[in-house]
Amino acid sequence: MLILCLHIKGYAQTNDSITLPAGNIDMKIYGPTIILEIYVTQDQKVYFNNKRLEYFDQICSMLKENYRDRTIHEDRKVAIIADVGINYNFIDKIKEQLGCIRIGRVYYKTGNLDDLTYQYNLLNGSTLEVNNNGRILTTEEEYEYRQLLSRIPSAPGEFDYYVLMRALHNGSKQEIEDWLEKYSFNSLRLIGDSKFRYNDQILDYKDEGTLEQIILNPENLLIQYGENLTYGEYVRFTQIKNELAIKHKINLNEKMIGELSLQAEERLKKLGIIIK
Repeated sequence: MLILCLHIKGYAQTNDSITLPAGNIDMKIYGPTIILEIYVTQDQKVYFNNKRLEYFDQICSMLKENYRDRTIHEDRKVAIIADVGINYNFIDKIKEQLGCIRIGRVYYKTGNLDDLTYQYNLLNGSTLEVNNNGRILTTEEEYEYRQLLSRIPSAPGEFDYYVLMRALHNGSKQEIEDWLEKYSFNSLRLIGDSKFRYNDQILDYKDEGTLEQIILNPENLLIQYGENLTYGEYVRFTQIKNELAIKHKINLNEKMIGELSLQAEERLKKLGIIIK
């Protein structure tokens, strides 16, 4: 079977301004696929469709435009192609914009620009706030949609993960407190230099045995970020986490291992909610 894979390139300038994180996992392509690529250079210039973007919300509008002509038989993936040394907070702001097309995961280009090698990660709950690419809902439909997102199931599972993550990123204070009463979390904060803070200890995630014990711990886990974390360190952590999940056949959604964006953490602080 011939599989068509097209890249909508982020920019057509010299590749010298982007050094990619290491990695060698091939993206799996199962049918006609278009990869929408967002480029971020060393000096934090952002490009999509050969155009330099001036505002973060341009990412949302341009991705929507590319999704509008999507056919039922065509898959579209979003890839971030960013320099290894960029502060992760900057990349996190880009990821916040991906909610308008309701994708479940984002791909991070690794290795060489000419290879089809990536790491991937589930997007946080911000992606679940915008519904159906802006489809007009009746008052009744809107009510039913909100009820669906706010309900708290009796047993944990993959649906719980998505609703909980959406609540943490976009919910009301009462909704968030209800969920945190239902589920407790351990916090793992990536702080840079291959280190993370867990249960008031500073640990090294290059020691995969330590991280493996945390991933296998039955407690729910919320991953947070320090201000000095680089994009390359984030991708490396993601690689290790994914490899451990594959090794132990863990569904990270069902196990409630999620990420809290820096923007969402600031919002929670304003609501008086601190997750340690």
